[in-house]
This record gives sequence, structure tokens and C-alpha cells, in this order.
Amino acid sequence: MSEHFSWEELTKTDHAELQDENMSEAEKYRPALEALAELLELIREKTGPLFIRAFRCGKVNSSSSGSSSKSQHLKGEAADIRIPGQCGQAQVRNLFATCCKLLVDGGIPFGQLIFEQKEHEDGSWVYWVHVSIGQPWRDVVKCGMVMEMEWPWKEPDPKYTPVKRTDPGGL
Repeated sequence: MSEHFSWEELTKTDHAELQDENMSEAEKYRPALEALAELLELIREKTGPLFIRAFRCGKVNSSSSGSSSKSQHLKGEAADIRIPGQCGQAQVRNLFATCCKLLVDGGIPFGQLIFEQKEHEDGSWVYWVHVSIGQPWRDVVKCGMVMEMEWPWKEPDPKYTPVKRTDPGGL
């Protein structure tokens, strides 16, 4: 797909029993996944290697707690990213700020950029950045959105708050 993001990586799921179905269903979204890989390459240039989860078939998406039935992941238009070994809230917020500076301040077209978080039943937290491609896959009025997931949220859909930026490089 691109220099650093393979088809296998863009279609990988943590649900091993659904891996073949996930990869097969993703085939019809190849152009979007190629555009997503290009966007991820730009981010990788600033951050170094990324851990990603991108395409999700319907069965994978419905088994992921809090995933929207309208998710851009279902069409290969979005990825959840982290820097390997940097999973804490401050580290993922730093990645979010880096992406914001790159995409927003750099004038690079994108769909959504979201700082997301989830508390597991055991009280531990997981954090990630959601990034998606924009036009022509996403309506122009829904492009360039920078948001943060509100917590706590209730199933089935999380709530999001637009990020108010106080200076060109900060959040």
C-alpha cells in the first residue's frame, strides 16, 4: 500500500477468527485504504513508527465496544494510532498534539482527528488517536474536525467535544 504500511497491517484485526473475512471485505475499499496509508505516512514522518488498527469488517466492528455503526473504519477511511511503547495518556496526548500541528497547521486535508480513551472493567485505561481521510470520502462539512472523546460515555455511542485550540501549535 505504501512504504511503511502494508495491506496486511491496514486490515489486521485482534479477532483472529475474523482475520480472513476482515481482509476479504476490505478489498472493496482498497482506494480509501491507499489514501489512508498516504496520510499515515505523513504522520509517521513526524513521529516514527506507528501501531495502527484501520479497517474493520462489520463483525469486527460490532464486537468492538463503543464502535459506531457509521464508523469510517468500516469503509477503510480511518485508523486508530499510537506510537509503539507509548500508551500512557500524556504520551498519546502528545501524539494527538503532533498530529494536530501537522494536519491542521500544515494545511493537510483530513477528515477527523480525535483523542479517544476507554476505561476497562479492571479500571485500567487505553488511549489512542483516531485519524481519518477527508474528501472525496467524507463530506466537506465533516472534514477538518478536531475532537476529544468525552468521558464517561454510555453505549452505544460515545460523545465528542470539539477541541478549542489556544495557539497555532498547542491544544
